[in-house]
Amino acid sequence: MPEVLEGLHDLLHELFNANLDRGDIANLPVMLYRASSGVKPEEMRARPGDWIPVDNPKEDALPVQYPHADQSWSFNMIGLVQQLSERLIQVGSLQFGQVPQGKASALRTVGTTMAILQQGAALPEQILRRFFHWLQQVYGQFHMLNMKFLPEKKRYLIAGKDPDTDQAYGELSPQQLQLPVNFEFGATLLNTNKGVMSQSQESIGHH
Repeated sequence: MPEVLEGLHDLLHELFNANLDRGDIANLPVMLYRASSGVKPEEMRARPGDWIPVDNPKEDALPVQYPHADQSWSFNMIGLVQQLSERLIQVGSLQFGQVPQGKASALRTVGTTMAILQQGAALPEQILRRFFHWLQQVYGQFHMLNMKFLPEKKRYLIAGKDPDTDQAYGELSPQQLQLPVNFEFGATLLNTNKGVMSQSQESIGHH
């Protein structure tokens, strides 16, 4: 995600620079003047309020016209890049407590609002699944290293036992680990959808 966002940020940065350049050109346009006019053939830097003597102002001097002088194209492109960024990171008006434009009718009831929020949680769920896959690979590597480098009679703490008693500890040797093991991690209601979890708890509490 950061790699894709970097490209969108670079594009947005380039659009902002182009928009600022368009503003500079609009404020200080390139001027064309007739050689036989009263303007001297030298570099001139006109400032607001300056008076320049010419024979015929309507015909002797003419500013160069550029397309999209109103900068509408730049603002449209900046809005498009921002929409692409919001879709990528799943952060929009709804996440900031605002009603998205044109979506007021979809947020009239609790059911439709929860449905929209669940659809917006699709990307975080994909990230969570990839994280579980990474944990599976890490635990698999741990198991392979333990099969070879685990010390003899390695003591481990048994869950649920009092650490101050001798029954709380067991011993393990590398020979006992010589077997294939597959690790799996799955999502539950506690780490996927807080809305469904709260609705389930409310339903259980009523019954």
